[in-house]
Amino acid sequence: MDIVGVESIEVPPNPWNQQYLISKQQSGHILMHVKEKIQSYTMPTEPCEPFAPYSLPEAPRFVHVASYFLPIKPSKALITQAEYDELNLNLTYDLTLDGELLLDIRDHVSLLEKYHFLRRPYWFKVFSSCDEETFS
Repeated sequence: MDIVGVESIEVPPNPWNQQYLISKQQSGHILMHVKEKIQSYTMPTEPCEPFAPYSLPEAPRFVHVASYFLPIKPSKALITQAEYDELNLNLTYDLTLDGELLLDIRDHVSLLEKYHFLRRPYWFKVFSSCDEETFS
């Protein structure tokens, strides 16, 4: 069979899929945009420090083996008044106790592509433990 052409159906990279697309490219997929720099985000807290696994004092059979932060894709953007003003649109929002604006972004794909601050993730801290009895 002769191949006469290739049609790209590439999905643009974003902070949520860029590493996945890079791995697809490394496995042979023809992707042209994966290496474009995508806005990255800093964590709001210090990263978790490495530690030696230890038994939990309140449940000694469980061993705490890791702690790390995972980014969670937001359905609502927590933004400042200045960022809202930059949007220059009349969108409804909820006001938080801290004075920030909580903007529903689920139906605003074009805004998500244009304004990186709308894609800031929420960070979820994970504590991973294993049960010693399961492994004995």
